[in-house]
Amino acid sequence: MTTKEEERLKGLVSNLENELKTKESKNSMLEAEVRSLQRRMLRRDNEILKQERELHKLRSVLQQASTLMAAGEDHLLSSIQGDFGNGTNAKKQGVSGQSLSASSALSIAKHSKDFRSRTVIKEAIMENDFLKNLSAIQVRELVDAMSEKTVPKGCYVIREGENGSHLYVSGEGEYDVIKDGKILGRLGVGKAFGELAILYNCKRTASIKAVTDGKLWALERSAFQKIMMSSGIKKMENQVNFLKSVPLLSPSLTPAPPKIQMFWRLNISRRETSSLEKELQEIHFTSYPRVRLL
Repeated sequence: MTTKEEERLKGLVSNLENELKTKESKNSMLEAEVRSLQRRMLRRDNEILKQERELHKLRSVLQQASTLMAAGEDHLLSSIQGDFGNGTNAKKQGVSGQSLSASSALSIAKHSKDFRSRTVIKEAIMENDFLKNLSAIQVRELVDAMSEKTVPKGCYVIREGENGSHLYVSGEGEYDVIKDGKILGRLGVGKAFGELAILYNCKRTASIKAVTDGKLWALERSAFQKIMMSSGIKKMENQVNFLKSVPLLSPSLTPAPPKIQMFWRLNISRRETSSLEKELQEIHFTSYPRVRLL
């Protein structure tokens, strides 16, 4: 073989090696794109499953709400009134007529948790469409009140059609969501479920079955109602205290202009002050307007 032929073969081999590298690089890019598309499809499928679960929940709530409206009942309000006696008032579901001390009437048991468990529960609540609008104080109290529950593999945590009284957050394990005998999806760690039972006092819209041994955090409806009422009472106390600080409603402050003394003759009682509190609406100003009171 001549030198010229050797050089030609070497050049051909070099060209083939470069072409192979180019194709390998192109294949790597295509494989990365395929993996990216697969992840996007997986996220889309998970989102579809989530929306289907939420749709089933909403349908069930609407069906039961229609039944309750036809019967002229309000189960949530009636259950609250049944638990806390005659100290409730139907107007705006407020509380009046008795002492507004939140600590004396409502005691809520707290259960210790490590930092990871508290974080898991908080994130699960904030990701849930029905619970994410709760205030930071309410979320913290929900986290404190949840108790631990172990679940063996194959156990049904909740069953479709049954009356429920607990909200759950998955701490460990995996759980199938079953509706009409069909598996809608699978829940992992950090997912809240069963919230409709404590929010609307309705029947379970789907079954939850443990696929593996797991751990749950549970909250009873009565504890949830106490937390909601306690936060409402604390807000009411703050607003009533604000009303007490208004000179127009505080005749004990002297001296005062004649026009304010005229309003004192209205003799606003504590019950009327509480009623005024229910009508208060918070207003935010972007500037400092000049306001003439009298």
